[in-house]
Amino acid sequence: MAFNQKQIKDLVFATITEAKAAGRPNEVCYIEETKTFYDYVIAGSAYTANDLSILITGNGGDTRWRARAGSYIEDDVDFTGNYAVGLQNIPDLNANGQGYYFDGIDNIINIDANADIIPGFFDWSLIVSARNSGNVGVDNMIFDCGTAGRALISFHASGILNAYFSDDTNTVSVQGTTAVTADNKYHNIAVTMDRDSITGLKLFLGGIEETYGIQQDLTDVSNSINPTGIRRIGSNYSGSGAWFSGDMSRYLIFNLALTETEVKAFSSGAPIPYKYLGASQDEMVTDGDCSTDSFLVGAGWVYDGVNNEYDCTADTKNIYQDIGIEVGKVYRVSFEVKNYSIGTIGINVGGVVTGTIRSGDGVFTEEIFVSEAVTSLIYIDALTTFTGSVTNISCTQIGCVLQLEQPGIGHNQWLDNSGNELHGTADGALPTNLNTNHKEKVIKKTITGDTLWTDIIPAGYVLKYMIFKETAGNEAILDLGTSDGNNDIFTGATITASDITIIDIQKMFSTDTAQTLDLNDDQIGSSWNSASIDITLIMERIQL
Repeated sequence: MAFNQKQIKDLVFATITEAKAAGRPNEVCYIEETKTFYDYVIAGSAYTANDLSILITGNGGDTRWRARAGSYIEDDVDFTGNYAVGLQNIPDLNANGQGYYFDGIDNIINIDANADIIPGFFDWSLIVSARNSGNVGVDNMIFDCGTAGRALISFHASGILNAYFSDDTNTVSVQGTTAVTADNKYHNIAVTMDRDSITGLKLFLGGIEETYGIQQDLTDVSNSINPTGIRRIGSNYSGSGAWFSGDMSRYLIFNLALTETEVKAFSSGAPIPYKYLGASQDEMVTDGDCSTDSFLVGAGWVYDGVNNEYDCTADTKNIYQDIGIEVGKVYRVSFEVKNYSIGTIGINVGGVVTGTIRSGDGVFTEEIFVSEAVTSLIYIDALTTFTGSVTNISCTQIGCVLQLEQPGIGHNQWLDNSGNELHGTADGALPTNLNTNHKEKVIKKTITGDTLWTDIIPAGYVLKYMIFKETAGNEAILDLGTSDGNNDIFTGATITASDITIIDIQKMFSTDTAQTLDLNDDQIGSSWNSASIDITLIMERIQL
């Protein structure tokens, strides 16, 4: 059901008292006080009473409004029973904002193989806002990568949510029970993975945990879930089937197990908090396996290169390494204690002791929020007179490793705002609900030679600027044309070594045809000169 601006105004009440005073039934109602969306039912008809029901008399009889299924307290809703995702204006209330349309035939968004967005040995979560229009007897794939192991999330052929993970030896799967087959409504979907829990593989629909038709033991998959190859959004891992049909507008991956509260918040469009930004699977500790002597040591500690460990005999000092701790971020730290005899030992991050104090052999893992830091060091700290050995020390920043959201939607790329720059490449998937003066950019990394970009400028867009960042310390002289080897846009442009060069283009190519560009050094006097360049193209949609 669609509503115009006046109808929407009539449906919104500040408080329950104000809603009662309205004295007339509406088909729907939204109350800001409870942040809840309601249906109405006439007294005497079947309804499920709940604490938030609002009894109204008048206008021909009693009416009870009840919380609508799929919308919950503190959720932002768009007056159609769906969650509001990145809403900016009244038309977006029904459009759900910008998104990508997948035709269910051959549309994909591809992300290059990268360890940041697969589980590995650790916890993992995915949040997706999707409108399902498919499921004609086949799976509709939300995420898949599958060479040497597999990780996939889909709307099963029956319309229920489905997830499957494999470490190439063991497998685990989970399926919900709520069918959303081709219902053409946006759903906020979450998959969370807590590797230490038998029931750690969970599904959420609309911020609420599903009931399960299948929920297998996640701890059976003990090795690294590390499938190789391109990560696909909208098809199976080979890009040859299980095509997604419908729309997607938000796509987040975390290298941690989100809590139910966090799932609900992100399903309601909450922004990514600072503590989760910039996460990565990159190991921050140098030679944490202690195969080399890479830690500094306090009194009483000795490096044992034979057993690849640090040994302590009855002391209260530490071993430490500068890894660049940042205040306000979250880290996963692990270490192994061997040959334990006496004392206690723990993690000291940035000069602050945190986590659980240990007093025995074992592999220990902590998730630590750094609220303050005196230094940028990580310590393994002997807190009381300690005798034992330490090895296999690890630290990674955890949080959001892939952040594809509405402002990053474009014709060529779905830009990743996580800081990892794992931009999705749109292969057939079409952006929808773009503003008249929509601005978009395309980012190309580490360009070192002639490059042809097919259909990179969408129809109706002005190429405003190109920003070149040279990173190899070599000046380049380059040309740009509309076909291979051509220079009809610019020629002989100097790209300054180890600096940023901005070239003002201000050119529109066509109102109905996408434009190919070729960056080259084919003209006399031009040369790449071993330069390495990161390039950003800035474009703006023009309505003539």
